[in-house]
Amino acid sequence: MWNQFIFETSRGERKEIVSSMVYKGDGTDTGTAMAKTVRLTSPLSLSLFFLTQHMAKVGLPLAMVTRLVLKKQVPRTGVQIPTLPEVYEPVLEELSRDYGVTFITKENTLRMLSDTAGQ
Repeated sequence: MWNQFIFETSRGERKEIVSSMVYKGDGTDTGTAMAKTVRLTSPLSLSLFFLTQHMAKVGLPLAMVTRLVLKKQVPRTGVQIPTLPEVYEPVLEELSRDYGVTFITKENTLRMLSDTAGQ
């Protein structure tokens, strides 16, 4: 996974944030990074997760957030987007600690085209 965001700050600076997911699959069809982090869950596999506490049976982030909601560790109600720190930070920590899925994020200040004219 690779994300790039380019934006301008209130002070007129152009910034770029690049985030890359780092994960090595185990070589099986179900062991790819895509399979482990994005796969949709069925009611049966979700039930197996709660019975066995084995998150490899379902998409990891969805299972982690589901557990946080059921334990009332997400302080918001209703439909939420996963851009809230109280939702994504515990998931990123658990993905890194328990599953070796990490993200590398870099922020750069970009030069405006007018800044480089005449160089």
